[in-house]
Order: sequence, then structure tokens, then C-alpha cells
Amino acid sequence: MHFATMLSIVASTVAVATFTWQKQWLPSLIFAFSLSYIIFDKVFPALLPEPLVTGLSFISLLLAMIFCWQTFSRKKVA
Repeated sequence: MHFATMLSIVASTVAVATFTWQKQWLPSLIFAFSLSYIIFDKVFPALLPEPLVTGLSFISLLLAMIFCWQTFSRKKVA
């Protein structure tokens, strides 16, 4: 396993724990799906079929877009 992969796993785990502790559920879900993508794409690639792994990445991107939309629409109203 590459150093960058290990660093990504640790950083995503810390981000999930931090956002969950602060009860910010959407960013926590973004990093959780990102973490699962890293694990199933780089660490255990034979465990899930490729379309499911790609779906994890797509869900993470979709949640990030929703989070950005919520953030920018909230600032526009205030």
C-alpha cells in the first residue's frame, strides 16, 4: 500500500470523526463515502465490483455538491 493511500485513509477517518463529533452529518457522510471508495478501490479492489466502487465515488461527489449548494444558498439569504 502506498504512503499516499495510507495518508488518505487516516485523513478521511479523522475528518469523519471530527465532523460526526460536531454533529455535521453531511460533511461526515462525504468523507465516509470517500473513505469507503479509497478502501474498496485501493486496499481491497477484489471485494466489490467496479460499478459499485464507482458509485461510491459518485455518491461522495453528489453529497459534496449538495453541501456546497446548501452552504452558498444559506450565505445568500443571511
